[in-house]
Amino acid sequence: LCYLRCAGEFTYSSGARYAGQWKGGKYNGFGKYVFPDGSSYEGSWTDNQMHGTGMYVDTKGVSWKGQFYNGTGPGLNALVV
Repeated sequence: LCYLRCAGEFTYSSGARYAGQWKGGKYNGFGKYVFPDGSSYEGSWTDNQMHGTGMYVDTKGVSWKGQFYNGTGPGLNALVV
């Protein structure tokens, strides 16, 4: 893992994968994470948590765009159709 600022991709044994920026061995900056079920989040990350502007796409292809805070999306303000 990268402990300085860098970019790269990592695939977990579960099938989940992350591609983006790293710092201190954690997701930091811009990146995309695809969950094992196929849903995904693309946007800003802070210390392995979705934090800042991003878009979440669920398993049915429904997308939400908005502000994420410490891994949650209470600020989601737009359903993208």
